[in-house]
Amino acid sequence: MKYKYVSLERLKTKTHQTWFKRDEDAKRGKEARAMDDADSRIILQPKLVMHLQKTPDFDKIYDEFEALYSKKFEEEHKEEIELNDK
Repeated sequence: MKYKYVSLERLKTKTHQTWFKRDEDAKRGKEARAMDDADSRIILQPKLVMHLQKTPDFDKIYDEFEALYSKKFEEEHKEEIELNDK
């Protein structure tokens, strides 16, 4: 958004359910984990969902940036490019 590539169309929050797992659960076998199913629990985690839309000027802005970046890259790596061309 800072560089005008996209605009924010919609922003929403959700709650996502996931199984709570301890590190030691991953190290144990299936039988041991099956015994601990009573200890297992579902936790709720927040989730942020952003819907973005390309701006009408996206292609123009992208091309200008690409031209500027390419020029800067060539200046910084001029010696390496010349070596590769030989």
